[in-house]
Amino acid sequence: MRVLEKREQLDPFDLPLPTGSAKAQPKTRTEPAVPSRKKRKKANGIKLVRRVHMYAGLFLTPWVLLYGVTAMLFNHPNWFSSAEITPIKAQGSEAGSLRLREASVLAQSLVDQLNAESESGDAEDGFELINPDTIRFSSDLFINVDSDAARHRIRVDPRTGVGSLRTTRRTAEPESKAPFARAAGFLVDSGSFEQLEESAETLVESMGLEPGEGSIRFIPRLTFDVRHDGQEWQATYDPRRGTLDATPAGEPRRPMDTRSFLTRLHLAHGYPSEIGFRWVWAIFVDAMFLMMVYWGVSGIIMWWKMKALRTWGAVTIVASLAVAGFLGVGMFLALSQ
Repeated sequence: MRVLEKREQLDPFDLPLPTGSAKAQPKTRTEPAVPSRKKRKKANGIKLVRRVHMYAGLFLTPWVLLYGVTAMLFNHPNWFSSAEITPIKAQGSEAGSLRLREASVLAQSLVDQLNAESESGDAEDGFELINPDTIRFSSDLFINVDSDAARHRIRVDPRTGVGSLRTTRRTAEPESKAPFARAAGFLVDSGSFEQLEESAETLVESMGLEPGEGSIRFIPRLTFDVRHDGQEWQATYDPRRGTLDATPAGEPRRPMDTRSFLTRLHLAHGYPSEIGFRWVWAIFVDAMFLMMVYWGVSGIIMWWKMKALRTWGAVTIVASLAVAGFLGVGMFLALSQ
């Protein structure tokens, strides 16, 4: 019994084989070939590409989700919105009067009017409507109505008269409005603004720009903290309009809901002159740009290293380029109209 237990503990390759058997020769194990230095460097390079691809994606996941979700919010303005949406039907409503004539009929009427006003009576020199398939209205009809209580936006299809009314209620004014606020005309130093305009004209002339009508597009507002009757306020002064607003210290100057906050984050861009949160945010916007390009390039590299998937990967890339090219040409024609 002890002899059998000892034989079971031996490696199977060490057990003796019967004499004369075809398997009498001991089996030899082949050691794996040591990769060359060039192959090791290449493998390490691919590994680095994969690691950067993965960890950069994990780190920038909040920004990827932000831009993905807010793109959906821009594309569907009525989703997850506090605005009230009221459909407008053409039948039995005032919107029916906003329905324009059929695009082709209206275009032909315009051509007929041009011919009627043309001084030349020669038919060859007259106007002729061509390319009837391209006749269309450029967009829907939009009507904005602002009131103290809400902002209204009416959108109507000029072909059918069908549309919708979008109503956004205005946020109520805070009860703690500053008693020293000024609506307009609070010009402390009006001469400085006039001097600024003169300096701008001098700058334009010194840069050798062609003379023309110009104006200062934007003047930065001045923000400062002030204490009044024992309460601290954050004041904002507009030197161009002469308005002075103030909110209690610690309260947001412009209240906004989650949707507005996310969409403003999406639109935030550029490096301000002063280093702060906006400046740091711009760094991550650049990081997203770099990594999106890197993800595309590194994805192609990783696909190419998988020989078994090269055929289907190539088909996918060709299909992607075809769809992107088709949409790109179509959008260029649509946006250039």
